Amino acid sequence: MKRLITLIVGVLCTAPWSVRAQFDDAAAAQLQKLVQAYRYVDAAYVDSLDTAPLVEEAIRGMLMRLDPHSAYLSEEEMKGVDESFDGSFGGIGIEFNVLNDTVVIVNTIAGGPSAQVGLLPGDRIVGIDGQRAVGLSRAEVPKRLRGPSGTQVRLEVSRHAVKEPLAFTVTRGDIPLHTVDAAYKVDAETGYIKVNRFGRTTMQEFVEAFKGMKGVRSLILDLRGNGGGLLEQAEELLRPLGVGRWAIVCDDTVAGLYGAALARRTGWPLVTFPAGEGSKSLEEYDRLCRRLVQLGLTRSDGIVALGGGVTGDLAGFAAATLLRGVALVQAPTTLLAQVDSAVGGKTGLDLPEGKNLLGCFYQPRMVLADTACLVTLPRRQLACGMAEVIKYGCIADEELLTRLEQQEPDWPRIIRRCLACKAALVAQDERDEGPRRLLNFGHTFGHAMEALGGGRYTHGECVAAGMMEMLRWQTAHGSDQTAMLARLGTLLERYDLPRRLDLPETAWRQYLLRDKKRSGGEMTIAVLERPGHGVLWSVTPEELLEETRWM
Repeated sequence: MKRLITLIVGVLCTAPWSVRAQFDDAAAAQLQKLVQAYRYVDAAYVDSLDTAPLVEEAIRGMLMRLDPHSAYLSEEEMKGVDESFDGSFGGIGIEFNVLNDTVVIVNTIAGGPSAQVGLLPGDRIVGIDGQRAVGLSRAEVPKRLRGPSGTQVRLEVSRHAVKEPLAFTVTRGDIPLHTVDAAYKVDAETGYIKVNRFGRTTMQEFVEAFKGMKGVRSLILDLRGNGGGLLEQAEELLRPLGVGRWAIVCDDTVAGLYGAALARRTGWPLVTFPAGEGSKSLEEYDRLCRRLVQLGLTRSDGIVALGGGVTGDLAGFAAATLLRGVALVQAPTTLLAQVDSAVGGKTGLDLPEGKNLLGCFYQPRMVLADTACLVTLPRRQLACGMAEVIKYGCIADEELLTRLEQQEPDWPRIIRRCLACKAALVAQDERDEGPRRLLNFGHTFGHAMEALGGGRYTHGECVAAGMMEMLRWQTAHGSDQTAMLARLGTLLERYDLPRRLDLPETAWRQYLLRDKKRSGGEMTIAVLERPGHGVLWSVTPEELLEETRWM
C-alpha cells in the first residue's frame, strides 16, 4: 500500500512526462488534464498555497468515486493502521469510521477498555475531553484517543434511543493482540471460529484454531461485529478448506460493490448475473453452469456465493449439482441472507408455477457474515431482512420483538439471536420435515403473493403481509390473534413493511395449491400459539382456501 501511494504521488507531482509511456492515450489525456489543473492553480491562485494537501485530496476524491470500500490513506494515517494491525498499542480499543463529520464506533475490541465501560457499536462520539469531536478527520481521531496506558480520556457519546448524551471515562490500556475470540466444534463435522477483527496475527491464530478441530468438514466463520480489514486476510481464511480454486458468483449490483474488487485482489474468476428474483430460473442456472464449466472448474474447486438470498439460492444450487457437487462458501451481503437464507443448506430455483419449486439441501463449507456489508444496503432491502428478523421474534423469541419495539436495531446482537434460533431448529431437522417448518411462518401466503407479484414486491414485503394474513386466518378459524395482529401491524409499520399487498386475493390464494410443502392431501403450516411461540398445524388446502370463514 505504501509503495502504491508513493508511486501515485510521484506520477502526479514529479514525473508527468512518464504518463504516456505507462497508459493508453485516453488515460494519458485524463491525467494530463489533472496535471494542467494543478499547474494552473499553483501559478495563478491569488494567495500562496501549500499544494501538498491539494494532491492528497485529489487522490482521496478519485478513490471515493470507485466504490464505498476504496480509500486513500496518507502516510500519517497508514502509521495508525499499521499499529492497529500489529495488535498491541495504547488506546481505548475501538474501530471507528467518520461519517458525515461524526466519529462512529464500528466495533469495540473484546476485552478492551471501551468494551469494559459499556461503549457499543453505533455509538457516536461527539466530545473528547470536553472538546467537540464533530468535524475531526480520520487522522485526527487517533491523536485524540490514543495515549500512554493508564491515562484517561473522557468521552461524550450520542446513542440511538437515548435522548441525552452519555458520559464515559475510559482508561487507556494495551489493546489485546488476539483477533480470534472463539473456536470450537458445533458437532462432529462442523466447526465454528469467531474473528473479531483482522490483524497481522489473524491467519496464524486461525490456522492454529482450525488445526484443533479434527474431522471438521464444514466451517462457520463468524465475522459479525468485525468492522472489516485486509481483504487478502479473508482470502487466506479460505485456504484451510483445501479447495483448489474459487469462482465468485454474484449479481451485477454486488459485482460493483464487492465482487470486482475481490476478483482483482485474488485472481479468482467472477461470474455475474442480472440482479433480481427473475434470475432464479432454469435459464440463468443453465447459463451459470455452462460459464463455470468453460472456466475449467473441477471437482476440487469451489464457488463463493457473494450476495443476497437470490445469489445464495442460485449459486448454491449450481454448487450442489455441477460435477455432482463442488465446495460452496456462502458470503451473504444482505440482512435477509445473514439472518436466514445463507444458513441451513437450502437452495432453490423458481418455476412459472411457483417459488422455490426446484431445489435441494446442500450445506456450505463456510458462511462469512459481516455486518459491514449492511452499510451499502438500500433501505428497502434492509426492511426486507427485517421481516425475517420479526418472524424469528414471532415464532421463538418474544424478547426480540420487545427490543425491536423499544430501540434501534443492534445488528450484531440481532443477527446472533436470529441465527441461534435457526441453528437450533436446523440441528433438529436439517431436511425440513419437522420443527424446522416453523421458519415458514408467513411464507405459506407470502410465497404465493411473491409468485403472483411478478417482482413488484420484495421477499420480505411478501413475508410481512403473509404473517398478517396467517394471523387473520387463525382468527377466522378459532384462534383469536386480534391483539397480536395489532402488535405485529405496528411493528411492521415501524420498519417500513406492509400489512397488506395490492394483489387480487382470489388469484394469489390459488397459488397455495402448488405449495411445495404439500404432502398428499394435507399441508403443514406454521402458526402462532402466542407471541414468541410458534406451532405447526396440519390442514387441507381447502381449509386454507375457504373464503366464507375469512375476516
